Amino acid sequence: DPKDLAQTIAKTIFFWIEAIFRARPVRPTLTPKEILSLQFVPHPDQLPPSLGRSPPNGCGLPTDWLRADVCRIQRNQTVAGADFAEAMGSRADTTRALWISGQLMRNAVDAVGPCAQLAARQLMRNARVVAPRSTSGSTSRYVSKHLAIGMHVRRGDACMRWAHVGDGDTSKSRPCYHLSEYIDAARQMAATYGARQLLVATDSDSVISELEAFTLESGEFTMVYLPYHRSMLFGTENRNMNLSIAEAEERGGFIEHQRFNQEGKALVFATFFAELNMLLKADMFIGTSASIVSRSVFLAQIGYHGHVPPYVFLDAPFGPVFEI
Repeated sequence: DPKDLAQTIAKTIFFWIEAIFRARPVRPTLTPKEILSLQFVPHPDQLPPSLGRSPPNGCGLPTDWLRADVCRIQRNQTVAGADFAEAMGSRADTTRALWISGQLMRNAVDAVGPCAQLAARQLMRNARVVAPRSTSGSTSRYVSKHLAIGMHVRRGDACMRWAHVGDGDTSKSRPCYHLSEYIDAARQMAATYGARQLLVATDSDSVISELEAFTLESGEFTMVYLPYHRSMLFGTENRNMNLSIAEAEERGGFIEHQRFNQEGKALVFATFFAELNMLLKADMFIGTSASIVSRSVFLAQIGYHGHVPPYVFLDAPFGPVFEI
């Protein structure tokens, strides 16, 4: 049901993948009208200036941003569907389910329309590399000889109490974790695999500032991130701190309650896919299993690499694919 998808762009993509995974006997698609109804799918006439130049036909159609069939890639080749899912098995708690969900998520990344692709590429061209001895400026050349760790740090509206690794209780409030917990996990991966690069996605400007300072001072990693004004898009950090989920819901404190103009929608949409594209190419992953973005990145890495990468979820095990 499209109404169930009209929450955030990450939830839209993730639950769309689930619908395709569970489809019998025909895989579901979304009509352009249904795509238009989704809260976070933009349809401005032109790209915002910060996202580059629009294509000749503009960006006013819903399918300029999201194609209706996630299983159909750019060459119009059908690469997955209900028959394939039937053959692989429909249970979401198996290794086969993890693999096919990864392939579907990879295809979802390819299912964005031409305007979304242009916008995401523009953001990725501006990727900032922070090296221990240099701030390095803006560059898209963030591939190094070292293995890379994809790191997703969820804060924003989801930060309701500070927790330690292994505390994933979301029954009354949503936990978040100090940056030191992520760095400890990265150090373990560096010691085990020799990873020396952090590809970072986050909804927090303070996380970017903290990681930049750590990178410059410690000399342990090179950091790569996409520079944009996160607080402008995702709201004040820690605004739900010390609240229960019910209290935050009553106050309208979650991102689902935010309303964006077309430029804001385009920025939210483009930043999600740009960061997803950046992190899926990493060799391993650190995130939280309660986060839809973290789960999407992990599945996209499986689809991109063809295997399950080394990973750490700070809160709780990943569990069955579609049980959050």
